[in-house]
Amino acid sequence: MLGLTVYADESGIHDKHGLLRGSEVTAVAGYLASRQSWNILSRRWRTALDKYEIETFHMSKYWREEPPYDKWSSDKRKRFLKTLIKIARDNTWFAIGGMVPTREYDQLLPEQIREGLGELSFDHPYHFCFAMLFARFLEYLRKDIDNRFPRNPGFEEKVAFVFDQQKEFEELAKRGFNVIKKVGDPQGRLGPLTFAASKDYEPLQAADLLAFYARRILTHQLEGKVARPVRGNVRRAAQLDAALLYGRATNGICAEICRASTGS
Repeated sequence: MLGLTVYADESGIHDKHGLLRGSEVTAVAGYLASRQSWNILSRRWRTALDKYEIETFHMSKYWREEPPYDKWSSDKRKRFLKTLIKIARDNTWFAIGGMVPTREYDQLLPEQIREGLGELSFDHPYHFCFAMLFARFLEYLRKDIDNRFPRNPGFEEKVAFVFDQQKEFEELAKRGFNVIKKVGDPQGRLGPLTFAASKDYEPLQAADLLAFYARRILTHQLEGKVARPVRGNVRRAAQLDAALLYGRATNGICAEICRASTGS
């Protein structure tokens, strides 16, 4: 068994209307890798953090230059970030996730969905992006991963999921995950779902980095901005083009999930 696990985090969730700076795009994104690859990433990530005397990496603190980053030179900050990006790039299989323009989502969301549908609510775009991540992942699991790794007859590997702790959305996300499994995973390929603290899991810190840049890249695209070359390198290094989904509120699987949650 490969011990496949997806570690994922979110970015841009602080304003569901998309009016505050940094909330123009909501993103939920993460990496898939085997147990062996995650173990290697964790060791190398921890070594890098120890070298720079960082206990836990949070991309938002790095970006805002909060202590200790406020005392670092520009060159040191760049070296540090490039080191983490390379570790993530070299020790994960691919990126997966869902993103949506927050203001557009807020304007298009039908009122009956905003009020809640059975076990689910898509009032906050986090939940839409959460569903999109699994929709996209199931496509890749069947079309790509299964074809890469021959399996014994009758054996279908399950994939575990670990998300960064998010108390505001966690319980609803768990209910949504159960509906997603019911609707889109009749073979039971989606394994356990766990929410954990990033300080305890280096892979969640890598997912934090990914989700942050995924959000910023789509934000710049929507604003018609051209990313500077260094950011282009970051984009390629983080494997953002591999599998990230730019979700729209009309996506078919969300409609199917909504119908399933109401029994219609």
